[in-house]
Amino acid sequence: MVRSPISIITAGPSGRDMWKELSAIRSDTTGFLGRMHQRFGDVVQYPVPVPAFSITQAEAVDRVLRTNARNYTKQTLQFESLKLVTGEGLLTADGEIWRNHRRILQPAFHRTTQNLVLDAIEDSYSTWSTQWRKENSIELAEAMQHITLEVVGRSLFGTSLSADADVIASATIKALKVVVAKARTPLPIPPTVPTPNNIRLRRALRTLDRAVAQLLQAPPLHPDAFITLLREAHEDDPIRFDVTAIRDEIVTFIVAGHETVAAAMTWALVKLQQNPQHLERATAEARGVNNTRDLSEIPFMVSAFAETMRLYPPAWLITRTSIESDEIAGVEIPPRSLIIMSPYLMHRGSVWEHPEDFRPERFTATQDSVARADYLPFGLGARLCIGRDMALVEGPLLLASLLRDFEILPQTDFSRVPMQQGVTLHPAKALPVRLLGL
Repeated sequence: MVRSPISIITAGPSGRDMWKELSAIRSDTTGFLGRMHQRFGDVVQYPVPVPAFSITQAEAVDRVLRTNARNYTKQTLQFESLKLVTGEGLLTADGEIWRNHRRILQPAFHRTTQNLVLDAIEDSYSTWSTQWRKENSIELAEAMQHITLEVVGRSLFGTSLSADADVIASATIKALKVVVAKARTPLPIPPTVPTPNNIRLRRALRTLDRAVAQLLQAPPLHPDAFITLLREAHEDDPIRFDVTAIRDEIVTFIVAGHETVAAAMTWALVKLQQNPQHLERATAEARGVNNTRDLSEIPFMVSAFAETMRLYPPAWLITRTSIESDEIAGVEIPPRSLIIMSPYLMHRGSVWEHPEDFRPERFTATQDSVARADYLPFGLGARLCIGRDMALVEGPLLLASLLRDFEILPQTDFSRVPMQQGVTLHPAKALPVRLLGL
């Protein structure tokens, strides 16, 4: 069998092109990457000191994230910046640390804890819907952050975070803004230098660390609950799983466990408002539910949530660094190359019919026909988000409960909602709504 020739250098922008696009690279990364792939194809090479490639071909992404994942690490600027907040938590850790922590924490996300999660969703919704009835109006993204933070608190840590929701959510947002700013800064500034961003980060981390200290004082919960497993791991091996490891995992799940689901829920409500026929169908379904804990009773809401994550995937940008040389889509990838993948762009590619449209019916039939690397809102392979199944239950159930109990009246124009590209994709403007209780 004759192998096709391997290209060491593939098509890509010139240094002059990069200079012209500098502003877009920093503020509209998906727009920049999209233009490069329209111009140069599935694999684009960038003229930067470290070999760097962006890829949109599903088979190539599958190779990096799944079939040859051992050749690619998370030692990239994206994840090194995030470590400033989460430390060596599951989201950023690599190698033996990641494998050890994943093994310890996996039982917290098994089916044996399903009732624990369902109870947390139900109790969290009860707490916040009562508050919303009193307030009558809310800012949508903020309200979704509050309720998903409460679900994280109750399901993983066995305690209510509603009293501290504003403080913790605010600290999370501030910390992630600094992370994004640092990831976009060409010259790294050490955290010890008292820049405005570093000062903001320190304050946010103090808030998150105080929350961790309070969570560790909570009474024991379910034997397979997240907080229980952390304590047991520390007791069994206090050197290998020390206090810092506990802190890093708790902060990781405070940050990632509520921010991603909150963003997806916000976008789902935006897309439903923009598509009245879908809103009507979702509302009718929600108000006809007999069992609020059963996803099988809200299939359209499940589909709408899945479609929202196609358009606005939580992991909208994924980066890896190659360890050894590899071949991707006929292109030779040298060691220590930066690989950039954007599920946002792939989800809006030609494999999907009318990819820019919001069509929940895409997910009403079996998804077996969708290649794994063509739909990856939570990543792919062994590093698939550990909280994926929890999010896929939490999002639809909370949205259905909200549509069942309230009529949502936007107080601003929902027809065009700009997107801001941070650690997650979220609306770039406030979304105030009135809630009319039913």
